[in-house]
Amino acid sequence: MNFDFDNMTPEMIEALDLTEKAHKLIENDAFDAAAQALAQAEDIEPMCIRIYIERGGLYALQDQYDEALAEYEKARLIDKNNAEVQYMMGNTYLLKAEFTNALEAYRKAEEYGYRSPFMVNNMGACCEQLHQLDNANAYYSEAARMQPDWIEPRMRQVNVLMIMQKHEEARSVAEKAVQDFPHNSQVYCALADVLVVMEELEEADRLLETAMTNVVDTKTIMIKQLNVWYFLDQFDRMQAQIAKLHEMELDDEEADIVDQAEGELDLRMEKPDEARAAYERVLSREKPDNIRVETRMVLMTIYKVMEDYANLRKLAVSSLNTPMADSLLCSGYAMEAIAVQGLKQEEEAQELFRRALMKYRVLSIRNRDRMDVHVYRIMCHIGLKEYDKAGEELDYVEQILGSSGMTQQLRVEILKGQGKDVEASELEAKLHQGEDDD
Repeated sequence: MNFDFDNMTPEMIEALDLTEKAHKLIENDAFDAAAQALAQAEDIEPMCIRIYIERGGLYALQDQYDEALAEYEKARLIDKNNAEVQYMMGNTYLLKAEFTNALEAYRKAEEYGYRSPFMVNNMGACCEQLHQLDNANAYYSEAARMQPDWIEPRMRQVNVLMIMQKHEEARSVAEKAVQDFPHNSQVYCALADVLVVMEELEEADRLLETAMTNVVDTKTIMIKQLNVWYFLDQFDRMQAQIAKLHEMELDDEEADIVDQAEGELDLRMEKPDEARAAYERVLSREKPDNIRVETRMVLMTIYKVMEDYANLRKLAVSSLNTPMADSLLCSGYAMEAIAVQGLKQEEEAQELFRRALMKYRVLSIRNRDRMDVHVYRIMCHIGLKEYDKAGEELDYVEQILGSSGMTQQLRVEILKGQGKDVEASELEAKLHQGEDDD
């Protein structure tokens, strides 16, 4: 920033020198020394706005967002129309996930004369989180135009267009990104995802083969190929690729994707022991701030099918005691009861089934259209041997969703419980025939 030193007091000049020193210290992660320099500047000239802007940035870097905002408010007392202050406030609100406040701050910065591709991109991110998808799309498009050599807004725009189910537009943006960044693996992966959703699997496969010769980061492309080959039923290629990837150095996120792909493949190939091992590897990398919701749900299903009720109960109970997605909480209630019943603790199981039904009753009152709640209610009714109620609930689910392998398997359990063994056997035979055809 340029300053008119000719019209400044000596105190202001000295304070600005100290804020410049603090800025350089912050860039070098010398936070304590930077704080001391800013405190010294404030003692010399408390009306220097740079003190509060730099200190706000210092607090934000240390995840002290409320303290950062308090500093920016001090800056606003000196100059309420300062665009940089509003921009910094917007960034801080975004980090706090207060997207409405962030958007308001960015718009004030715009009003006061500041506009950059980074701010416009952040405005798109706020709108995306607020489900204002048309606005998000417009902001990402503008950010990309403002800085054509920046990939992030284009990738965000592709994602938003996919959410909006504007697949042709998403494809167009992704194809342009591939043209502009032919050596970047991220753009190929984004276009491949669009093509998969559009069911143009062969084209997605050819695209990724091309990417393997164009990009340096071939590992990312190799991982993406697993997804395409899964949908193409090219299981031999998947197995060979997974073996290669296991020999590479993978970070936790990459290892999760590879292990999940291996688990899905093993389930398709009816190898439950191998699938279990793959999903357990994913779960072993779980951290408190990154609960593996889908992995837990799949593993609970595997334990149930394998009749490993001890591990099923352990995982269900830990899921109920972990901050998590609502869908995981739903499965935990029923799965704990099923596990206890499998462990031959019938009295406790009956109590758990009844308690789970009460939980599901509340959830279904809030949202009757939640089909996962109805499925778990069916499981509970089966566990309580209330087969007629389970059948009525299943009729409702199939009326909404149609029949599937899962609902037919539940139907088999209900028919057996009702003593309709012939009907159950006939349906079971059809299920096995369908699996053989697949």
